[in-house]
Amino acid sequence: MDFLTRLSLTTSWTDTEKTVVDHILADPESILTTSLKELAKTCFVSTSTIYRLLSKLELEGFSSLQNEISRSLLHRENATSSVDKNYPFSQMQTHYEILSQLKTDYEETLNTQKNLFDLYSLYEAAKAMHNASTIDLYTTAGNLGFFKNFQFQLREIGVNVHMVENDYEQMLMASSSGPDHLAIVLTMEGRGMLLHNLAGALEKSGTPVLLMSSSTYKSEFKNVKAHILIGHDEHHYRKISSFATRLSILYILDVLYAVYFQTDYEENLNKKFLYYHRLNPSIED
Repeated sequence: MDFLTRLSLTTSWTDTEKTVVDHILADPESILTTSLKELAKTCFVSTSTIYRLLSKLELEGFSSLQNEISRSLLHRENATSSVDKNYPFSQMQTHYEILSQLKTDYEETLNTQKNLFDLYSLYEAAKAMHNASTIDLYTTAGNLGFFKNFQFQLREIGVNVHMVENDYEQMLMASSSGPDHLAIVLTMEGRGMLLHNLAGALEKSGTPVLLMSSSTYKSEFKNVKAHILIGHDEHHYRKISSFATRLSILYILDVLYAVYFQTDYEENLNKKFLYYHRLNPSIED
């Protein structure tokens, strides 16, 4: 996750610190050509506020802040939005305009999601998946289809993956789980009625968790080994469809599959080909 994205997701600021953070996010390039005193004057705060902010960010000085912003601007993908995520096309547009608008929406969504990835969290996610004897998938409603495909991908390389759809069976799966399992939980903002009970059941069974959610979700889950943030700029129901959110989830699950696959790259390739030939013995390479 790049520095500016991390800064935008952090909420533990005082009012004066937030004034400075908002100014940085509104015009990060200006920070590269200003001084600490000038920034304090522009934001109508004391220099001690700036120093306190730098300390919270674990930066050694103002030049370190400038270096982080510079690197972030250089490497982050362009995630500016030119499309209304809730209504990416209008009633009067042509089919060509609709397909162009959706393409733009998808490109912006992928850039935003890429900026949200944290490399340490991906490393921990891959390690947790690799160490688990069984992976259990938990989600609801429209996200079930994504997890079914993810389950299929992992089963193609011999991973033991469980997934059930109704609430009772999910609670039963969580209650009968254990420390050798990994629970991958997908929720956007925690609106599902099952989540509170599910978190309690997984805690009691000592099951480690890989959590996928938006940054606004206040997690109840314990023993979270990795938390993958989902880009979520859409209203939860006032929209045409979840175009952007669906793509973000698919991107994340494909990345999780890829980083897991890489942990034993050659072995997983061999398994995939071996199982395919067992299913189709008459097929030749």
